[in-house]
Amino acid sequence: MKKFIALILAMTMAVTFVFAGCGSSDQPSEPSAPDLPTVGEEGEGDSDGAPETEPEEPAETVPVLDVFTKIWDGIPEDQKPMAFGGDYNEENQVENAPGKHEIGDGTELDTGFGFPVDMTDSVAEAAAVRHMLNVNQLSAAMYRMNAGADIAAFAQGIRDSLMNRAYMCGWPEVLVVMRIGDSYVLSAYGNTDLVYALRDAANGFTFDDGSAPTIEVLYDESMEDAGGENTARIPIPEG
Repeated sequence: MKKFIALILAMTMAVTFVFAGCGSSDQPSEPSAPDLPTVGEEGEGDSDGAPETEPEEPAETVPVLDVFTKIWDGIPEDQKPMAFGGDYNEENQVENAPGKHEIGDGTELDTGFGFPVDMTDSVAEAAAVRHMLNVNQLSAAMYRMNAGADIAAFAQGIRDSLMNRAYMCGWPEVLVVMRIGDSYVLSAYGNTDLVYALRDAANGFTFDDGSAPTIEVLYDESMEDAGGENTARIPIPEG
């Protein structure tokens, strides 16, 4: 089955070169502690010192694949398509469920899901699932963002990328981008019924401890007017 999935992925990538859409890193060293403000004769802090700021709240750390799998499992069985998850790495390929998707330089995620490659450093991990027979019927990816990431800008980057490209193999109907909690972004495009079934399952998501994150639909748009000028070409081998 994984060889079949790999073949589909290869065919998808080949088509997207013509019309986009068909188809442990080292931790940075901690900064040194800032100099403490000087104390004047009266015992008051130096008025020129930088104001104290509250530390950033840590992002949720539940693996994105666990979150996406639970959302996928929440879709009624009669509303799920035949699907494959993961990326070109055979270890990540799964059938009828989301799979881990390596981030790399973001190029592959951009080709399949409209990933904003200029915000690669904002993403901790990714997972993806696609329709087995026609990726333009359903292509969905979910991301766990790093603390402090600009989720609004990230979501807009996805929306703009997917709305400004050409498609073949069936034009997608709708695009949905959602924010789940403080750390997760889910995007999906394709057939209205399939995308909305995923959206509705995401709206009912709760963590395993029973807590319910704040969920916001950032974009829910028709893709009838999507389609930018296609400039990509498949290289023709010599000989």
